[in-house]
Amino acid sequence: MPTDRDDDLVADYLDGGLGPAEAAAFRDRVVGEPALARALYLAAVDEAFLRAQAKGQSRVPAAKQSPRRWRGVQVVGLAALAASLLFAAWALWPSTEPVVVVARVERLTACQWGDGGVPGDTIARGQAFQLRSGVAEFTTPSGVRTVFEGPAAFQFEGADVVRLTSGRLFCDVPKGAEGFTVQTANGRVVDLGTRFGVEIGTTGETEIHVMQGRVRAEVKDSAAQNELTTGQAGRFRSGAATITMVPVQRARFATASGLIYEPFDYPANVPLVGQGGWFDRDATQPLPTLGARDVRPYPPLPEPQGSGLSMNARNGGASRPVGRMWPTSFTSALLWLDDDLIKGMRMTKVGSIGIIGFGQPDSAKAAIRLVVKPGIKDANFGLQIGEQTLWCSTPCKHHETHFVVLQTGGPAARLWVNPSPVSFGAEASPPADVEISVPTPTKVETLWIGQPGTPGFAWWQIDEIRGGFRWSDVTPRAVSR
Repeated sequence: MPTDRDDDLVADYLDGGLGPAEAAAFRDRVVGEPALARALYLAAVDEAFLRAQAKGQSRVPAAKQSPRRWRGVQVVGLAALAASLLFAAWALWPSTEPVVVVARVERLTACQWGDGGVPGDTIARGQAFQLRSGVAEFTTPSGVRTVFEGPAAFQFEGADVVRLTSGRLFCDVPKGAEGFTVQTANGRVVDLGTRFGVEIGTTGETEIHVMQGRVRAEVKDSAAQNELTTGQAGRFRSGAATITMVPVQRARFATASGLIYEPFDYPANVPLVGQGGWFDRDATQPLPTLGARDVRPYPPLPEPQGSGLSMNARNGGASRPVGRMWPTSFTSALLWLDDDLIKGMRMTKVGSIGIIGFGQPDSAKAAIRLVVKPGIKDANFGLQIGEQTLWCSTPCKHHETHFVVLQTGGPAARLWVNPSPVSFGAEASPPADVEISVPTPTKVETLWIGQPGTPGFAWWQIDEIRGGFRWSDVTPRAVSR
């Protein structure tokens, strides 16, 4: 196995930092040490992927000259890249086939790997992996995001084809990359412009869950095929005459490495506690209810489906807070405020009510809160840390859906209220509406919905909560077809 010193030698060799004698000795070692040859190859392919992606290509050209006549590495630029690829490809695969890079690692979260090893920064065509646990996210040169959740076994058969042998896979296919295909033992799933999940069940069947857009499911050894659209799901086995429709379960799939997604799409009239990891700390008050959703679509976010969560519904009883483990730094949600909340706060002179809290697993000790206060006619959202509260200057109307984003990790807490859709999906966040410096960064372990002691008139709804580590994790763009 290459040592840290060997890693330094690889870097120096590719950068032209070795003298003639050192370079010759290094080449002799590479010929006789496959592990070192592989390390050199992977380092070279990392550079090749960046070049290919910048040019909109996924194929790295094969070198033309004989590797045995190669005599040195240029200091920088094209010669260094071409020569390093040439020698690495020759050392590992003595053929004239070009190296094809089909994906790049975006993030690996708590991953443990089995046979096939650990992925490098880039993935070559044909590489297969066994993910024992964790979440692994990859991106193809065409922009397709694939997110595997362990335990899972998979192989990259090409830039537009992935084979899933076991486990779960989420795919986010942008416009222009239609046709991306997931192969399974039971058939294949062909993207027609969508976000969808594929799972190989414990009995070996293939399940497809379409979050948005369309896919075509084709059954192996059968003429059966179905087109599934937003909110639909199907199950099939090789040779089956039909595809069985099943309830869609969007929350089953990790849609990004480290991302949490809560659409509240549980059966109506069932307790929330116990579903999706939700828990409570106070059984003296009624639970919030899952049911008909007043939260409306918020373009250009993906349209909400199924149920929403109602807090302190019109029966006059205050709902107890509910929590969920939430180890992320960005959070977004859709909120809908009833006019009774605003009227009640003005009449009873309640200064503010906590909507979402972040902190330890105790709802009474949330360190950071999203709060709301009544205005003259409407309401204002704000950010509260300890005794300090700052308010967003733009009022928010009741009976309308509002999109809020919070950042709770790092030296400052930030709040965005109805941010511009132009920023959705971007890597960098826009300027925040509210920002409060945090002298000691808060360790956020739990997200709480609601606040102890909230009056019974405070009726509001929440839906489509997302948690992640980047702005783009929690501001997904709707697929426009």
